[in-house]
Amino acid sequence: MRFEKFLFAATAAVALTASILGGCKKHKDDPAPPPPPPPPVMKTSYIEVVHASPRTAEIDVKIDTTKMPAKIKYLDKPAGYLPVKSKDSVRIQALANGAVIANGVHRLDDKYKYTMFVYDTLDAAKKVKYLLIPDAFSSPATGKCNIRFLHLAPQLAAVDVDIIAGKDSIRLAGANPYAGTKAPSGAFSQIKAGDYRIKVRAKSGAASMVILDVPSMKLEKGKTFSLYLHGLVRGTGDTKLGLQLMPHQ
Repeated sequence: MRFEKFLFAATAAVALTASILGGCKKHKDDPAPPPPPPPPVMKTSYIEVVHASPRTAEIDVKIDTTKMPAKIKYLDKPAGYLPVKSKDSVRIQALANGAVIANGVHRLDDKYKYTMFVYDTLDAAKKVKYLLIPDAFSSPATGKCNIRFLHLAPQLAAVDVDIIAGKDSIRLAGANPYAGTKAPSGAFSQIKAGDYRIKVRAKSGAASMVILDVPSMKLEKGKTFSLYLHGLVRGTGDTKLGLQLMPHQ
């Protein structure tokens, strides 16, 4: 009887040991759980805003439901590019005193930079015009800069823009139409950097007359600029015709 009990106990112990070892082996041989999926990659675009709408209060800009952090004053230097989420369909709004004055839906591509130009005067529907232009530029060649011209003065037809250094003159824009008539391409040109005199001419009948003459404007090497015409033909103070040079950082 004692021998049978001993045999039963020994058999049970062997079975238990085999079960434990088998369980350990099975656990050891189990495949590792798959790693967690990587977090989604955030796609980002970059936008800066220029307020060139005469007689319009400072503006807020909303990208979908996100408001840009600071109000934008007329002709203020932009705060630089702000990151926003890239999307196939993004609603962009400009607001003045809480009322929507410009509104549209756009595609924002990953890693692209854009400038939004708000311009023209408020119409009967209390709306202004705007452009959202991709800023496609590369580093300029040695001793040069990138520059483009935008005609944002609503009361003027097409203009010519000449930049002059000594006896050299470059036609930066010829018969350039008002942006509210024909949207500009937004392409940049490369020119030699330096100090330039800038003349803007408009047609007066069959003749061409100088409507703006800026004695000196410095275009720094290695930089990228938008030069835009703003204001009103009979404007006074900050609403008079003028040229604004905006560097892109």
